[in-house]
Amino acid sequence: MFTIENYTNSLKKGLKEKSDDLIRNIKETLQFNYYEGIDILDFTAFVQSFEMSVVMFSMDRGANEVFYEGKDSSVFSGSHDLIDDVEYYKFHDDESDEFWEFYEENDETLS
Repeated sequence: MFTIENYTNSLKKGLKEKSDDLIRNIKETLQFNYYEGIDILDFTAFVQSFEMSVVMFSMDRGANEVFYEGKDSSVFSGSHDLIDDVEYYKFHDDESDEFWEFYEENDETLS
């Protein structure tokens, strides 16, 4: 039986299992040579049906992504994956129809 509580608990568990990797990767960004045109770093979690990713974006104050177009390859701008495609939810093949019915019924809550 699929429930919102079980689904969100599996998401939390998946993130907890990768929290050390996430923290390490965030700490690594402290060493980046950031482009001077960056005003804000935006950290965004992308949660899909079965997996999640966390990405850091370089932004200006107008919430536009900033890109460095110079020749110095050591300068960072754009986006950087902090954790990528972490699978957090699994079910058996014979449960597929039941899962998708649950997911569609609760899409707004789960999104």
